[in-house]
Amino acid sequence: MFDLINEKWDEILEILKKEHDIMDVSFNTWIKPLKIHSVEDNIITLLIPDDNIGISYLNKKYYVPLKVVIHEVTGHAFDIVFSHESDLNKVEKTIMCGLTIDKINQKGGNNVNKHLAYMALTNSATDEWEEFDIDKSIVIDDFETNVFGTFDFVDETDYSITRKSDYVP
Repeated sequence: MFDLINEKWDEILEILKKEHDIMDVSFNTWIKPLKIHSVEDNIITLLIPDDNIGISYLNKKYYVPLKVVIHEVTGHAFDIVFSHESDLNKVEKTIMCGLTIDKINQKGGNNVNKHLAYMALTNSATDEWEEFDIDKSIVIDDFETNVFGTFDFVDETDYSITRKSDYVP
């Protein structure tokens, strides 16, 4: 989906500007500087390069119109998250276990299993692993086994809770 949004980004911005009568000054100040960071699970993360541009203002003024135009152009409904680029830069190395998006893409990209492995690393160590070599890590397909236990089951229709003893996958 990232490629689709990236390919259609200029068209999306032009339609947004035209259909919502956004003046040049507002467009160049608030909308044009936005950069697509990622598209995952129908969530588009847009980076704001200038810390002086307020996220709350963007959400209030442009979230809905942008969301509507993206849906019109792509045929897919997305949620949008605005983030200051500086905030992402502060935590990106921690979140990504010291790897950059470019480095991950050089290694073949990301998938659910790889992402969970990266996240496990960030949650299992408090210090950065300087000597960690991602090329020597092994990511295997999901392993699933049933475990017998007692648990509280929440019914998804009426949200009633029933204590059960059974196998849990």
